[in-house]
Amino acid sequence: MGEYSLAELQATMHAKGLTSPYARSPGAPLSVSKLAEMLANPFYLGIVQWDGVRYPGQHMAIIPQGAV
Repeated sequence: MGEYSLAELQATMHAKGLTSPYARSPGAPLSVSKLAEMLANPFYLGIVQWDGVRYPGQHMAIIPQGAV
């Protein structure tokens, strides 16, 4: 937890081959703002949101609780 800044995480992920499907040029890294948006999404914590209410999902979390 807290081992990478968003810019460091972006660079590390890009070095491992993760590219942005949103970028105009193929092979571009995921933007820092898109990465921050993804990390703030409760779905990646294993939570599903419906009508403003959060429920435990039936899927595995890829970000541990308390890491964000």
